[in-house]
Amino acid sequence: MTTGVAAIAAGTRVVAAADGRVRPLETRTVDGMVVAEGAPTLGFALGQAADGLIWVLVNPQ
Repeated sequence: MTTGVAAIAAGTRVVAAADGRVRPLETRTVDGMVVAEGAPTLGFALGQAADGLIWVLVNPQ
């Protein structure tokens, strides 16, 4: 499932999607606890999408 760029806001941690684009890191609430998926993150979104593009601060590890 690929989420549209409109769902990505400044400060959102992003991961690589299956189609080569970025998508927000998914979280779920399980028994009242917020749990993030275990995918390695690429970095953080720096702002809102403009013309379908988002600046990302890449965090290599």
